[in-house]
Amino acid sequence: MDPGGHSSRQARLKTIRQDRIGGNPVWTRESFDDYEVARTSWAPSTSGRLHDLVLDPWTYPTHWSRSSRTANEFGSIEWGDIDTNKANWTRINTPSSAHFPLDLSYPDHFDLETSNQRSRAMTTVLNRAGNGKMELGADIGEMKQTVLMMADTARRVANSVIAFKRGNLSAIPALLGMRKQDVMSGKFSANKWLEYQYGWKPLYSSIHDGAKVLLNGIRDPNANYFSASAKTSWSGSDVRQMAGAPAYMNKFLKSNLNYTCRTKVHYRVSSAVADSLQAIGLGNPASIAWELLPFSFVNDWFMPVGNVLSAITASAGLEFISGYVTEIWDTTFTGHLEPSQSDLYSTGQYQQKSFRMLRVPLVGFPAPEFYTNDHPFTQGDGTTNGTRIASAVALIRQMF
Repeated sequence: MDPGGHSSRQARLKTIRQDRIGGNPVWTRESFDDYEVARTSWAPSTSGRLHDLVLDPWTYPTHWSRSSRTANEFGSIEWGDIDTNKANWTRINTPSSAHFPLDLSYPDHFDLETSNQRSRAMTTVLNRAGNGKMELGADIGEMKQTVLMMADTARRVANSVIAFKRGNLSAIPALLGMRKQDVMSGKFSANKWLEYQYGWKPLYSSIHDGAKVLLNGIRDPNANYFSASAKTSWSGSDVRQMAGAPAYMNKFLKSNLNYTCRTKVHYRVSSAVADSLQAIGLGNPASIAWELLPFSFVNDWFMPVGNVLSAITASAGLEFISGYVTEIWDTTFTGHLEPSQSDLYSTGQYQQKSFRMLRVPLVGFPAPEFYTNDHPFTQGDGTTNGTRIASAVALIRQMF
């Protein structure tokens, strides 16, 4: 039977569950990962025994934690012990694990990165629960600029059409605002890109979102429950030199961490009025003021203040039912020794793998937290955000 097949995987999971029930949770790397995948996702259920349903028809997530650590040696560490004249050579051979402690830990700055991703997940799940589909408050605040933009564009196009009908083709570029020096320098293209990106495009989006709100209506307060989820991840590596190396040797430790944070909330609508105000973008004055602040979107590229402000009132009109936060740390440590002199040598490598998963139930909606974008010009899938780069170049060109 194929060891990677469905039947084999189910057999491994069954064995692990039996070990856990029997009080002997001995984990292997392969089976532990399969077990984590099976238990990471959690969904509410109203099925159960009769007396459970009478007391509370909702199955709540529980606190759950598992961890494993494995260590492997690939060869042994060898080095030479020589005198100052390099006349005598004594070869020393020891296991590679003898030079690295069992309680290895990754650098402190990894904790800052994982905390940042957790804050992003908390803020994101709140905004997704908040059902904010429109930004009517910001649209009203920018109404004057929007009307002027539309009127100016309509006037330029109309005058250009008239000039075309009269055969005055040479006047069309000037009527469209295409001054020669601006066209040649790229300033005209930059201005039009910004006008589209932060003028016309939001206008089209507001019209589309407004039509969806009118079509779909408000969320039903009588519905059993709604849910919102978010997932963030981060990967990092670091190489550092460690103390305690033998003579003529340098000891190095490489740390690789893959971190994932998943969070999910279940809730009901307790106030249709408050939920509707949130949906159309009129329930958060602070968020509206931030959107009206010039160039606030540039700040949001690096630190999304707008997302945090909107998350403050995202739970208005909602009743929390249950939720959880699941964090996974998958770490690989690789240690090796290198000779500090050219005629000394070392072989062998020490590797330690650590895997930890922690699920913590939420007792209420999480609080929004500030976070930063480490890569502001990269999209969530790792690809380059060409639109944001183009906007940044256009802003710089507009200023100089």
